[in-house]
Amino acid sequence: MVYKLPIFWLKPKNDFVFKFIFGRGTKQSNKLLLALLNDVFNVPKGLSLGTVEITNPLTFQTNVTDQYAILDIRAKVAGFGHVNLEMQRVNQRNIDKRTLYYGAKLFEDAF
Repeated sequence: MVYKLPIFWLKPKNDFVFKFIFGRGTKQSNKLLLALLNDVFNVPKGLSLGTVEITNPLTFQTNVTDQYAILDIRAKVAGFGHVNLEMQRVNQRNIDKRTLYYGAKLFEDAF
């Protein structure tokens, strides 16, 4: 028996679906991720950010009091650096603090 999956419920705003589409590290998902990044960063037509590589989404604790975080998608873009993509469906009114924290962790992990 063959079942047809109802694709309409697979919305990219869902964390799992977002990671499945853009964060698997396959050739297809990297191509989609690169297209998304080019659009988000408003890269002019005919140019591109180059290549993208999915990296470990975990932030590492350097001491016992550090917070532990799992980024939705963490990637290294050739010629650009590291990027963190987060999908937020609900406004938790803390994106400024989270962005600062995640940015600092990316900076710290670079050393």
